[in-house]
Amino acid sequence: DVCGAPALTARVVATYGPAATVAVIGGAGKSGSMSLAAARRAGARTVGIVPVEAEAELLREVGLADAGALADARDPVALAAAVEAALGTAADVTVVCVDVPGCEHGAVLATADGGTVRVGETLAVRQHNTARMARQIDMPLALTSIPALALLIWVAVGRNLRPLTTLA
Repeated sequence: DVCGAPALTARVVATYGPAATVAVIGGAGKSGSMSLAAARRAGARTVGIVPVEAEAELLREVGLADAGALADARDPVALAAAVEAALGTAADVTVVCVDVPGCEHGAVLATADGGTVRVGETLAVRQHNTARMARQIDMPLALTSIPALALLIWVAVGRNLRPLTTLA
């Protein structure tokens, strides 16, 4: 999802304006670092969420993120706390650039009401779990293949849920 993440991040951040706050889970990876760069270029205040201090320090040193924060993507409460500690608030936009089971829950908790959570196609099957959470967010889902779209339709219909947003 390296090609889609930065472009979609830039488009979403533009809708919030230059005061936007953006958290990128997996900020030190390829998709994550490019998404952070796109958000910074759009004027957003950013935090890269990573599992080890060396990666957080690298993000700060090279200027990809205003802050680097440590959190386990599988721990929703810790992830949300790390974002709020780094930004002083929940993020307007949270971009998930890791394929870690359960990380979408923390992404939702780290996102302000009315905000946007952006996930890649590898998390399509897990979107139905996030859709059950009681947060009012927009959740664009990057679908780059017909099998991913078929999977999303199966999840939505089979679980009596509907996708919030689908972008091709």
